Amino acid sequence: MKRALFGISGVSALVCALLIGACTNYPHDPLNTLVTVEQTHTLRVGLIAEPPWVYSNVHAEKTEPAGLEPAIVSEFAHALGVTVKWEFLSEAQATEKLKNHALDLVAGGLTKHSPRIKELGFTRPYLKTGVGDRHQHVLAVTQGENRFLVTLEKFLKTHELFIRNQYDNEVES
Repeated sequence: MKRALFGISGVSALVCALLIGACTNYPHDPLNTLVTVEQTHTLRVGLIAEPPWVYSNVHAEKTEPAGLEPAIVSEFAHALGVTVKWEFLSEAQATEKLKNHALDLVAGGLTKHSPRIKELGFTRPYLKTGVGDRHQHVLAVTQGENRFLVTLEKFLKTHELFIRNQYDNEVES
């Protein structure tokens, strides 16, 4: 009887060890977004013009992104040690490019209430500006790119004060 119990315990321990070993790459990015960003040193970001979240400033014949979300994304890129390649797009264009993995991230006043919720992956709300889903602001990533999403969400969580201060500055100006 003792031998049979030990056999079951041994098998259970082996199964647990194999399961733990299989989870070393969790969360997983099927399309390797985070690895690609780190290897290319470039974060490809689609921007949807939606002041005060995203808008453009023209300086010396060069259009530069401005607003709360470009400030957040710039800080995120800095934390990753990469540069940002910005592209202003319509919401439909940004969605298609993100779904086709031609972008890594989309910013532009998106909320938890977005009609694109089933097509894209969204962060947890990084800022709440009122009551209800329409006031819970999120960033979009390719659906299923969970390692990249978790990395972004950890950044957003640890930078809540920075985000709140940036938002207050945007609203006041």
